[in-house]
Amino acid sequence: MSEELTKKAVMEALIFSAKSGIEPSRIASIIGIKLSQVMLLLEELEKEYEGHEHGVMIKSVNGKPVSYTHLRAHETVL
Repeated sequence: MSEELTKKAVMEALIFSAKSGIEPSRIASIIGIKLSQVMLLLEELEKEYEGHEHGVMIKSVNGKPVSYTHLRAHETVL
């Protein structure tokens, strides 16, 4: 893992690169943190991406975080 990136930033990159989502346990294994820490960081990321300044969002689907085009930007992008 790159020393320049925070664990949260690496988690964000994993979510955005996984087209069908990624298991939180896999994130924990890759980053080297506890599953409970992953869940806290995931909650933070989901809240951050709810803001009006973002064109994407992160939502959990079947227990896996997945990135999507934000509903506000959906018509513009498609």
